[in-house]
Amino acid sequence: MRKLLTLDKTGRLALRAANGVETEVGASRAKALLLIDTSGSMREAKIEQAKSGAMDFAHSAISRRYATALAIFAERAASRLCPDEVLLLRGRD
Repeated sequence: MRKLLTLDKTGRLALRAANGVETEVGASRAKALLLIDTSGSMREAKIEQAKSGAMDFAHSAISRRYATALAIFAERAASRLCPDEVLLLRGRD
């Protein structure tokens, strides 16, 4: 069966099969990516404040059902935590 992407009668995104049956495409979750500067200028109190703020932000975003991720950067960027790991760390506070 060949399906086509279309708008249904209510204006929502749908897949239409060759037989005319339409299936609504669900909306994806909102996404949030938090970047943290870990360069040399972010020492001691600054990095601790950034970590605390990142955890608070991630917890708030997750509670609002955002898909969240964390990336750090200095001279290079690196992905550090996926959403599940953020929740596990939050539980250890």
